[in-house]
Amino acid sequence: MPAKKQEKQLDIKVDYTAKQKEALEILYDQETKYFVYGGSKGGGKSVLGSIYALLNCVFYYPGCRGLIGREKLIDLKQSTLETFFLQCNKWGLIENKHYTYNQQLNKISFWNSSEIILTDLAYSPSDSFYSGLNGIEVSWIWVDESQEIIERCKNILSTLIRYKLSNFNLLPGMLLFGFYSIRIISVFENLVQLGLLPKSLFEKLKDIIKKET
Repeated sequence: MPAKKQEKQLDIKVDYTAKQKEALEILYDQETKYFVYGGSKGGGKSVLGSIYALLNCVFYYPGCRGLIGREKLIDLKQSTLETFFLQCNKWGLIENKHYTYNQQLNKISFWNSSEIILTDLAYSPSDSFYSGLNGIEVSWIWVDESQEIIERCKNILSTLIRYKLSNFNLLPGMLLFGFYSIRIISVFENLVQLGLLPKSLFEKLKDIIKKET
């Protein structure tokens, strides 16, 4: 993982589970562009996402800009953000000292100029190309419950990862969280792209997987 650059005023010891440490090593290997982390509800996905976001903003890339998204903003605020702020508290980060949360702008700003944009990613037939994301540039992205959003949204999100990448020597990367079925489906999608699995069979397998989870 990158060398830490935390401020002297912070004395934070980050504790990881073995699984979280393994996932973080992959996320920071400078090779992986997309990482899918699966598990059931209560499996620690949001905790890992929060650690990833805070490592980026506080330790490794001060001045970076991240994006946390979920299909519905209300679910992000009522579930994902609760876990995020619990992690902030665990790390000793104090609201209005180390960070501020603007609920109107849906933005978290840190004392070191890092910031996080919060957004909904729901599909709308009247805005099928997600024009609301136009003009946004970020350094990293975390999508919670990624099984809720369509593939086009993920593709559009990938084009946003271009903020200060050269400054941080960062490879564009996206962290996707969902149930284990998403990891399996992602593998099948890669096989389709490689011409190793017929698309018609892929669609049938995807339906079976979704029914079983």
